[in-house]
Amino acid sequence: MIRKIIFLSLAVFSIFAFSACEEEIDEQAADELIRLQAYMRVNYPNYNLTSSGLYWDIIEEGTGETPKQGDYLLFNFTGYSLDNDAFETSSKSIAQLHDVYSSATHYVPKFAMYKSTTSRMLKGLDEGFSMIKAGTKARFIMPSSLAYGASVYNNLPSYSSVIFDIDFQRIITDPDAYEAEVITEYLAANYPDLNPSEVIAFMNGDGEGVYILEEALDEVEDDTEEGEEGDDDEEVDHHLEIIDKDVVTLYYAGRFLDNWLFDTNMKEVAEANGTFSSSKTYEALKVTVGGTGYIAGFSIALKRLKTNSTSKVLIMSGSAYGENGSGSTIQPYTPLVFDLKVLTKTASSSK
Repeated sequence: MIRKIIFLSLAVFSIFAFSACEEEIDEQAADELIRLQAYMRVNYPNYNLTSSGLYWDIIEEGTGETPKQGDYLLFNFTGYSLDNDAFETSSKSIAQLHDVYSSATHYVPKFAMYKSTTSRMLKGLDEGFSMIKAGTKARFIMPSSLAYGASVYNNLPSYSSVIFDIDFQRIITDPDAYEAEVITEYLAANYPDLNPSEVIAFMNGDGEGVYILEEALDEVEDDTEEGEEGDDDEEVDHHLEIIDKDVVTLYYAGRFLDNWLFDTNMKEVAEANGTFSSSKTYEALKVTVGGTGYIAGFSIALKRLKTNSTSKVLIMSGSAYGENGSGSTIQPYTPLVFDLKVLTKTASSSK
């Protein structure tokens, strides 16, 4: 009997505690809306307002189309608090001006699918893009319910109303064709004499493939001391072909087409590019050709290379991170350039 009474008391206490928590959340959201409405009356009294609570205005009208679900959008953006402090931007100069610049951030236009079921785009931006055309510059001001809600984001407190300035550059309906366009421009600017048909390691119509841009065999010092003879007096071949299931040891530096370094296992390269991290171990990587755990483009490239060689390869997104990209750093349909220093291999026949 006593246990039942105690249990009932705890249950009643939990209900009241939960109700109090809900009231607190409701009060925070209500206070935020009051502040936002006052801010708009003072600063932007003539802005348009949607039923969801999104304020918006066009700064410069574009002449393109409005996006449809499934289109990819290319746009620059800057997010501000109501105090006019930038908390995130695609512009390096704005990041530096507002003291939020980071060498670990790649400042380029955002490339994202519009109204994707897996999209990370804010609700307020999803709605905002439905009202503007490509080429438009617009400002969207939204409550936290259309932005980051109760979450703390980039030093923004929970329940923060935010401002987004958008420069909507273009709509891309065929991302594979767009990637091919970007690669063609890169090759024309950097390798004008390159014959693509001679340097594609593998390619199909789904954006998969690798371009071997540069390749050189490295000189290897013979370990045989002067006066000694090698086994059977045979010269050792240090430049071996690489096949499936070989375990290859290599160093790499991964870059975007604008030469921005996003990853490397070479300490000196990381230091030179301002991306060195004391928590990272910079050592040679072992890749099983044709295996899992690494992007397919590594295996495709390695089967065209030899041990003890240095090369530069361009890996199409279909053989890298594809339509989803990787985290916040590698966007969808992004081709990658890798500097590879291939060392040795453990031959598959020896396993």
